[in-house]
Amino acid sequence: MGCRKALGNRWERPIDDVRTAAVDLLIPACTSSALHTEKVADVVTTEVPGLAEASLQSPVTVDATLTLGDSTSRNATVVLPDAAGMLMLKAAAARTVRDEA
Repeated sequence: MGCRKALGNRWERPIDDVRTAAVDLLIPACTSSALHTEKVADVVTTEVPGLAEASLQSPVTVDATLTLGDSTSRNATVVLPDAAGMLMLKAAAARTVRDEA
């Protein structure tokens, strides 16, 4: 994939002189109170409340055409949690924000 660690949980790969592809490494929260960051070996990741539960739901597959910054397009199949999984992620995020307030 050619990605290099940039900062925290972010990994990046240069596309050209202007653009950079980036991905954030996320892990499911294994407790009811997620940490903001978790160190796994020598990699820092971000715990996401509800991610484990959402991942257990039946996925929804969407065929998409992605338009890139240089106006070229790519076809891709995107796999998303179903509606119940999305609601779990939303509820967990709202609970986390409320608990941090």
